[in-house]
Amino acid sequence: MRKINYMGWAVAALLIVSCQGGTNIPGTDITPGIVDAPTVKWDAGVNTNPVLDATGGSLSVSFTSSDAWKASIINGRADWLRLSPESGNKGKGTLTIQVSPNEEYDERRATVQVKCGTAQVTLLVTQKQKDAFTATASKQEFGAEGGDFTIQVSTNIAFSSSVTAGAEWLVPVQTKGLTNHTLIYKVLANEDTQKREGAVVVSSSLGQETFKVFQQGSEPTLVLSSNQETVSADGGTFTVEVRHNVEVSMELPQGVEWLSEVTTRAMSTDSYTFEVSANDTYESREASIRFFNEELGLSESVKVTQAQNNAILLSPDKAELSYEATVLDILLRTNVEPEMEIGVSWIQRVDTKALTEKHLYFQVEENTGSEPREGTITFRHEDLVQTLTVTQGMQTDYSKEPGFYGMAGLTWTFVPQKMQLRMGRDAEGTTGVFTLMEPSTNRLIQIRYAPYASLKVGSTISVNLIQNVDDSRPSVQENLSFQVKSIDGPFVTLVDGEGHEAIMKQ
Repeated sequence: MRKINYMGWAVAALLIVSCQGGTNIPGTDITPGIVDAPTVKWDAGVNTNPVLDATGGSLSVSFTSSDAWKASIINGRADWLRLSPESGNKGKGTLTIQVSPNEEYDERRATVQVKCGTAQVTLLVTQKQKDAFTATASKQEFGAEGGDFTIQVSTNIAFSSSVTAGAEWLVPVQTKGLTNHTLIYKVLANEDTQKREGAVVVSSSLGQETFKVFQQGSEPTLVLSSNQETVSADGGTFTVEVRHNVEVSMELPQGVEWLSEVTTRAMSTDSYTFEVSANDTYESREASIRFFNEELGLSESVKVTQAQNNAILLSPDKAELSYEATVLDILLRTNVEPEMEIGVSWIQRVDTKALTEKHLYFQVEENTGSEPREGTITFRHEDLVQTLTVTQGMQTDYSKEPGFYGMAGLTWTFVPQKMQLRMGRDAEGTTGVFTLMEPSTNRLIQIRYAPYASLKVGSTISVNLIQNVDDSRPSVQENLSFQVKSIDGPFVTLVDGEGHEAIMKQ
């Protein structure tokens, strides 16, 4: 029969520490002892994620363990925590955690654990950072032209920035950075002569920092939007903008009635409007408007130039000639450079050294036809058009001889347009004789002058003018005097004492 060693089982039972029962050993009434698993639990209401501020402090947490326990800091690197006590027996326990002040600008965390055998509970302790707010130098100085400046802000809390009242010339440009912030401000140019100061205020929950900004004034300034204005002959208005940082006065030129300021209730101190009357003359005109500050010696002017009234004037404006070839003298008065167009081929422009700046000469060919003819000479400049009509008579029986052309009538003022003429010579050959007939009245005029053979430039000839030679009682004017102005081939230009000219063909 098999024997059972009861003493061995008793020893084994004594070696087992257990709070739990077990089942009996098969075939026996002995229930062997089984060891319970260790346990540890936080008491109800314990905050397992406590957060402390930067000043530090302490907190206590309670728990229950089934056996002896130990408390520690995981990894052991959080030397800013102290645990008390660090161990204890089973049952109810209390752990005190001492947190040192946080002098850093970042928050920190550590995990505390309580172990009972293989069982453990943990607690995450968080401590906030130390709030910080620092900035750069508190003073900036600028010249009148302005510029940019930066403010370096080191903080781990919210903050704001603003400019003081009246310092709108300090303009924020941008803010950049995460922990280290850079505030960029632009200082606008100071157009005033006076210096100015302002400030940027950076505020946070820890207080505020004030950054003063000083800016110098500008040099006295007086600038005009234009120093030259050109106005057409029709007149009009123009505006001058004045940029200045000092008091400015305006002065119109004295005695210039065609230039005036336009005054309205809406007048601006920096904008001046002027009116220019139409120019009815044939010459351009100028005037200057002055802006000034006598005390500071500042002065600027606007030169106003108005164009002339363009014109093309012809004298005569119509020419009626005999059939013979002749030189047509036209007095042109103009203030432009017109283009000239001759409408017929039997009139050509004549250029001679004797021509003056105002006179135009044209060679008119002889009309050998049996009918009068007409041509035009046209002068153009932009929208200006002036046309001279030239009418040439037909050939007659007695007008083939050389003659006196361009006679200015009895008063020697204008050329009679319907005058035919012929020339003769007396028996001695020393006196020239011209007979003129006006076809509309058949009135004859006889001109005698001497000496014929001695004509030369500068010489003077005397003329006897006899009117109505076929009348029984003719009227005689004597001692009319002409001076020979020029001799060009067969053409002799004569001028009387009043400057009237006539051309004689020898």
